[in-house]
Amino acid sequence: MARGPGPAARAIAAGTLSALVLTGCSSGEQTVEGPVTVYLSLPLTGPRAVDGKDAADGARLALEEAGGRAGNLEVEAEFLDDSSGSAAWDPVVVGQNARTATQDSATAAYIGELDSEPTRTSAPITNEAGIVQISPGAGGVDLTRTAAGYPDAPDRYRPSGDATFARVIPADDVVARAAVSLAAEDALTARIVSDGSLYGDLTAEEMTRAAGGAGLGLPPTGKVD
Repeated sequence: MARGPGPAARAIAAGTLSALVLTGCSSGEQTVEGPVTVYLSLPLTGPRAVDGKDAADGARLALEEAGGRAGNLEVEAEFLDDSSGSAAWDPVVVGQNARTATQDSATAAYIGELDSEPTRTSAPITNEAGIVQISPGAGGVDLTRTAAGYPDAPDRYRPSGDATFARVIPADDVVARAAVSLAAEDALTARIVSDGSLYGDLTAEEMTRAAGGAGLGLPPTGKVD
């Protein structure tokens, strides 16, 4: 049986539609002339290929349902792979993808990346060019506001001084608090573990703080390889 688009695909579809609405409107006296291009940078190969292809399918569906248009504008999609070999994502490729979008005068929006770490690479590039970037899966708190462990965030992702990044999922700290709240409400036996990465450690710290605030006693944070 064929597998339908998953949650990531639905998220990217919503993000794509948001970008199309933004770019399909006139801004003040300036009118955008089509056709315009929306670039999508996703892991189409490698260990995250399933999620990346789901997201790409969602974007194609969104564009098809919109008739390939945003208002009176014709919209085209360009799909770029941000992975290489066995890596979930490649920082060099991510940078190249973002620069490809910025060098195209027809670019209206950039959809990507699927995770927070590669988004930290592409966001400053698209921001400096004034291009709207929407991520379907980057929940890093630092991408939109100050966060422990990330000095100068979110300004480091906004060299232009303007905010041009958005996402269609909750930030990681919101997810952490929701998980702890669920465990507390259902009296679940839980333990917080980290994979030892900066992201894992910061998320574990956020969940530990949330657990303390909820009066939920948990064992010390564990580590997993």
